[in-house]
Amino acid sequence: MSKILAGDIGGTNTRLALFEQCSGAPPVMILQRESYSATWTCLEDAIAAFLGPEKASVAAAAFGVAGAVTDGVSRLTNLSWTVDTASLQKALGFQAVHVFNDLEAVALGLESLRPDDLLQLNAGTAKASGTKAVIAAGTGLGHAALHKGRDNQPCPIASEGGHASLAATNQRQLELLTFLLDNKIEASWESVLSGAGLVRIHEFLRQRAGKLRTPAWLARARASGEDAAGAISKMALSKGDGFCVEALDMFVEYYGNQAGNLALTLMATGGVFIAGGIAPRISARLLADDTFIKAFARGRQKDLLAAIPVHIVVHKNPGMLGAAAFAAQVYRKESTNDRQ
Repeated sequence: MSKILAGDIGGTNTRLALFEQCSGAPPVMILQRESYSATWTCLEDAIAAFLGPEKASVAAAAFGVAGAVTDGVSRLTNLSWTVDTASLQKALGFQAVHVFNDLEAVALGLESLRPDDLLQLNAGTAKASGTKAVIAAGTGLGHAALHKGRDNQPCPIASEGGHASLAATNQRQLELLTFLLDNKIEASWESVLSGAGLVRIHEFLRQRAGKLRTPAWLARARASGEDAAGAISKMALSKGDGFCVEALDMFVEYYGNQAGNLALTLMATGGVFIAGGIAPRISARLLADDTFIKAFARGRQKDLLAAIPVHIVVHKNPGMLGAAAFAAQVYRKESTNDRQ
């Protein structure tokens, strides 16, 4: 029995876990730890603190990281880290190390989810061989896909579509787009579909109404160290502030817009999965009415989109499941090579 290491590395949180790997069986988690990414200067330091003397017993490792990965290297989008496969191999002392995009890991993790890990937003009918799309708003905005190849094996596909140019589909969205440009904020989908994006939408709506001062409740939340996006979403869900309600409505509309764009781009007949940290926290709003689905299933391909199932992923860490699955694949491949 060997141990494998998996990691889900985000702009806000670093999650690491050890799994036991038995031949022919799924990996079993034996230890997991989560910390703020800002605690560490690099991933190697976080791993060293997590593993301690266990380092030598790890046989393979895989890390899903929140950034584009090119030739085994990623400069994280919302964190001042560079994650380098060669550096990790040196730190861990073995070659079986893989770094891939965190949404690729989430996509691969879909294969391990149970029915109670999902909430249905749109029924639809999934095709068994169809491509699955993943969109995840949190600290940033991630996209990925899971494609079944000719051998019917799941293949995760990375994307940096969250940084694609933002589009407006109605007058209010056009005004927000102008607000972003006037404030020299990059007009990308991540600029509105993220924690910071929700804060920007709220600020835009207040300024649009001539309310230029920060509301007292938000100032208190920030002073206490509470995340502004979390405070706004809580106020929206409790209907304690009209601007927060409107901001969250607009956020949900944008989410549906871009999820529909991704479904069309990928022909995601296997389903669309809404992951990330924000969706589970606002699931009550997503499920409350058809705001999301109206924005999702629209235009000339409305019927095609309406037939695609959409689910909210409520599993706490599907990316860890995917990273562990990939580390297990790496381990099996290395073990086979060693025997040949």
